[in-house]
Amino acid sequence: MLLSLLAPAMKRRGVDAEIATIFKYDNKTLHDRLISQDVKIHSLDFERRYDARIIPAIRKLTHENSYDVVHANLFPTLYWVALARPKAKKLIFTEHGTFNRRMNKFIFKPIERYIYGRYDSIVCVGNNVHKALCAWLPSLCPRMQMIYNGIDLNSFANVQAADRKSFNIPSTAAVAGMVARFYSPKDHKTVIDAAALLPGLHVLFVGDGENRQAMQEYAARAGLDKRIHFLGYRNDIASLLKLCDVCIQSSYNEGIPLSVAEAMACGIPVIASDVNGLNEIVQDKKSGLLFKCADAGDLAEKIKSVLRDTALKTKLRAGALTRALDFSLDTTVNKLIALYGI
Repeated sequence: MLLSLLAPAMKRRGVDAEIATIFKYDNKTLHDRLISQDVKIHSLDFERRYDARIIPAIRKLTHENSYDVVHANLFPTLYWVALARPKAKKLIFTEHGTFNRRMNKFIFKPIERYIYGRYDSIVCVGNNVHKALCAWLPSLCPRMQMIYNGIDLNSFANVQAADRKSFNIPSTAAVAGMVARFYSPKDHKTVIDAAALLPGLHVLFVGDGENRQAMQEYAARAGLDKRIHFLGYRNDIASLLKLCDVCIQSSYNEGIPLSVAEAMACGIPVIASDVNGLNEIVQDKKSGLLFKCADAGDLAEKIKSVLRDTALKTKLRAGALTRALDFSLDTTVNKLIALYGI
């Protein structure tokens, strides 16, 4: 999603940006959106994440196109691009998270030092991300810099709310939303448990992933299948967020999630788990509220406080709009182009 914003914005600034996707995606919605904006997509379509043939495929792609800059995102692409030794004047990686399982195993440290060391620059999407990576690989700190992920603020400012009737949500019901991929670190379970403590609250889950079916079954067993709405992948995020009274981000760890910045750009109070990354973007009691990670009771109380206290909700809405200005797509693009040296 981030690249679907960055690539067209860079093209408007005169930077010819192309995107390569390594893994196979059945849903080509983002591909089609980029192609419609004249962004070239290279779909390598590997079935497995750990396929050694990815390395020569990346090398072939970059050597045939002679890029000035190759910019990699996420693991294991971090490793594949580093090992491919692509032909480019500059190699850059963006670190999106404050923690990964490799950090728990000291044996990985020399490997990681070599892999990250292959990159000329390492972009950290938040101050906590920068701090965590510097602690893990202190010798590479001089190559690291912080650049927030950006969003197109204008695309969220004047959007109309989605029609709650289409989701069978009563006109008087409170609505909470969460935009996140369904996998364990996002902790959808705690949100479902909190909803069980708040009769009448409806929850919109936007996103897909390997845990979606399990969470649907969990909600059904709790008798919440009429109040928990699993919407899958959507193109109308802004209008869905505008429908919500609060936006929730319940995660065990995060970088700087765009979904939180998007909710703030809509003026929606955000309630997030108090973990690195989220507690950087959400200023407690100013632009949102923080709750104890994985504590459904605390989350339920925080939701209740926003729904019942009009003054608090008004204050958080204003604070959210102000905080969203720090995540302007234009600022992100300007900083990345300066880093590229183009």
